[in-house]
Amino acid sequence: MKLKRKTKLNKRLISVLQKNNGASLVLVAIIAVIIVAGVVVLRISTSALLASADKQMNQDRAYMIAVSLGDSIDKAIKNDKISDPHILNGFDDSANLSNAIPDSEVKVRVEDHPSGMDVYTVITVSSRVADAEYEYKLTYIQSGSVYVRQY
Repeated sequence: MKLKRKTKLNKRLISVLQKNNGASLVLVAIIAVIIVAGVVVLRISTSALLASADKQMNQDRAYMIAVSLGDSIDKAIKNDKISDPHILNGFDDSANLSNAIPDSEVKVRVEDHPSGMDVYTVITVSSRVADAEYEYKLTYIQSGSVYVRQY
């Protein structure tokens, strides 16, 4: 009984499809448009994700450059290899850096900020990679002839 019903349904479906050749062409065209639209959306999404990843990579590089140089300066001051941080004012290591990371630069700026009887020395390490920038600041207070880092 079920087999007869299925056979009748299949015959009816086949006859409807054979009578409506134009409808099946429209159906194929709609499916093709949906597939093409899906491909276009995937392509645009992929491009946006890759652009975002490149921007994030540049931001990460700028951060690492500034923090690395800043930590090296801090270590040198702690170990008394740099007795006066003001000698770093205007330091620019962009020429060496650009060999490793194209379109990048790193600079150091040293400023004093008086606060009552104390004078705070702020060392700012600025780095740039492509369009991403990062600043790393180290703050010191002079205690006698020694600079002590303030966190």
